[in-house]
Amino acid sequence: MEYQLPDIRILDATLDRLNCWLDPSECHGRLSGYLSLRGAASLPETLQTVVVPSVEEGAREDAVDSEAFVEAARHSPLHALFSAARTQLADIDSLFYPLLPDDDVSLVERTEALAAWCQGYLFGLTAAGLDRYEKLSPDVAELLCDLTEVARLSHEGSLSGDEAEEDESAFAQIVEYVRVGVMLIYVELNRRSPLPASSAAH
Repeated sequence: MEYQLPDIRILDATLDRLNCWLDPSECHGRLSGYLSLRGAASLPETLQTVVVPSVEEGAREDAVDSEAFVEAARHSPLHALFSAARTQLADIDSLFYPLLPDDDVSLVERTEALAAWCQGYLFGLTAAGLDRYEKLSPDVAELLCDLTEVARLSHEGSLSGDEAEEDESAFAQIVEYVRVGVMLIYVELNRRSPLPASSAAH
């Protein structure tokens, strides 16, 4: 089974080539959120639900051939991203991790990417039908509130010395909180009987 996330720079170039305005981190977040509730969903269904709308927004008045987009994505790193997201979420022994820029990228950019990932994750959960669950446990409800706050994060300016080290440490702790939180949300939602695949084209 495939656990490996594609290189974020290659994925960025792929999304650009496919005329999709999504940031790679947000794209992974959307897939992860959707698959957290619809783990049986196919690649076409998932892309058409949470990725194609972004292509359509970018196209403005031009028509978007969603089937052509999905076919192109099938032979691109987007397919690897989908497979890795689904496998990592479903396998408790795997190390799920949000797709973020490497540590050699500025903390500002990494913070923005983490916020974008959480925005995408919450979008994916909603698109999958999270509102159809009558009641979430207090722990999951709190986690979702926390992820909403992370989605609003920003980091301005540059720091040096101890302040920079403290910021790096704080960022690493937030990433770990998000990572573990997503796995806990997945476990609870799927314990409640995960939603089936929708009627989207396969």
